[in-house]
Amino acid sequence: MAITIQQQPYTTYNYIRPVGNPIEFLVSSSLSTAPNFKIEVKVYSPDTDATPIATLRYDIIPSTTQILFDARQILQSKITEGITNLRTSATGIKNETTKYKTAKVTFGESYGAIPSVTGSPTASNVFGFSNSGLKYQGWSVGDWLDYQLNTSVGANTLTQRLLTGFDNMVQATDAQVSAAPSTYFGGGYNVRKITSAQLVQMMWNWVGSGGSYAVSQFAYFKSDFSLHFSYSSSIASAQMVASQNIGTAAMLAIGSGSILSLNNTDKYFYICLKQSAGYQLSGTYLFEIDWTPCSKFETFEIHWLNRYGGWDSWVFNKRSRHTTEIERQSYNPTFLPISGSTIVRNSYDITGKNFIVSTKESYTLNSDILKQWELDGLEDLITSPMVYWNSADGFVNISIKDPNVFEHKTNTVDKLFNLSFSFEIDNQDRRQ
Repeated sequence: MAITIQQQPYTTYNYIRPVGNPIEFLVSSSLSTAPNFKIEVKVYSPDTDATPIATLRYDIIPSTTQILFDARQILQSKITEGITNLRTSATGIKNETTKYKTAKVTFGESYGAIPSVTGSPTASNVFGFSNSGLKYQGWSVGDWLDYQLNTSVGANTLTQRLLTGFDNMVQATDAQVSAAPSTYFGGGYNVRKITSAQLVQMMWNWVGSGGSYAVSQFAYFKSDFSLHFSYSSSIASAQMVASQNIGTAAMLAIGSGSILSLNNTDKYFYICLKQSAGYQLSGTYLFEIDWTPCSKFETFEIHWLNRYGGWDSWVFNKRSRHTTEIERQSYNPTFLPISGSTIVRNSYDITGKNFIVSTKESYTLNSDILKQWELDGLEDLITSPMVYWNSADGFVNISIKDPNVFEHKTNTVDKLFNLSFSFEIDNQDRRQ
C-alpha cells in the first residue's frame, strides 16, 4: 500500500471537533502517475460501522501526489439537534447522544485500464465531532480547544469553557469563589442574571473517560454573600457532550439532598465542572437569580443554538410589537348577468374576490439595558439557525428576520447597550 495520510484530525485526548468547521485530511500516494488514478475515500460514522455513509473518488491535485479531503459536509448529516431535555426541564446531567458522534475515513488507490481499488485501504484515526461551528478566525487559531474538558489533566485547569456564548466565567476555583463571594459577585466580574422561572441549560464537551464521574459543582449564596449550601451532580465518565438544566425549577426537581433548601433568599450561585478525583476542569460560571422580575411589558424567553453547540437563553422584557402580516391573492370570476329572459345586476355580483388569504405572526422584541459582554453573547441569537420562543403554549419555532447586520457596539464611558430584533412565525395559516 502506497497511501500516506500526511495530516488528519489528531486524537490527542480524543478532542471533540466542531462539525461546522473543516475536518480535513491531506493524503498522498506514490502511485499517483498510474493510468486513471484516483483515491477512493470512504467515510464511516459511527466509526464501527461496516457500511460507509459516503464513497467518493478524488483526482490528484495537479503537480502533486496529494488530495485534500474535507469530511464536514458529509458528517453534518449525522448530527440530530434536539431540545427535549431543555424544553422538559430534565433534571441532572444528561448525555446528549444525538449531538456527539464518532467517525473514521479510509483511503484506497484506484487505477488501471478498468479502474478498481487495489489492496487494502488505509484508515484514519477515529475522531469525535459535535454540532458546533466557530467563526473561521477563531477556529483557525484553535479557539475550539478551549471548549474541551480534558479528564486526562491531573491538575486544576481553569481556562476551559462550557458551551455558551456568555462570558460570565472567572478563572478561579470553586473554593476561591466560596472564600470571597463578595469579590466575585459584588461587581468586579461578569455575573449573568437569570429569572427564577427561566429555563437555563449549560452544556459541555467531556473529553476522555478519566476518573469515575463527571461532576457539576454548585454553591448558592444569599444577598449578603453568605454561603447557604453546596450541591453537586454527577454522571458516569465517558466521552460525551453533556447538558444540565440549571434553572431553579430543574434544580428543585432533583428532589433530594441540600438542593431542596433552594429558595427565594438565594441570590447568587456558581457552577463549575470537576472530575471525580477533585480536579476542576473548567472555569467557574457566576449567576444571579431574580426571583421577582418586574416589567410592565410582556416578557419573552428566547432560546437559541449557539456556535459552540450549546443552548443559550435570554428574557426580553421591554416594549414589544406584535403584528399579523397578511398576504392576499385575488381573482375576477366571470358570469352571465342573465336570469331567464332578463338581465339582472346585483351589488353582490362585484367580481373582485380573494381566493387565498394567508397570515404570518411577526414580533419585534427589545432587551433591557445590556453590558457589552451580554450584547456579545446575544450575537449568536441573531445568527443562529435554530431559535425558539418559550411561550405560554410551549416552545415555538421562530425565524429571525431582522437585523441583517449585527453591530459590535463599543462604548468606553458607560458601556450600556440594548438589542432589538424581529422574528416571524409562519404556520402556513390560510383563511377559509
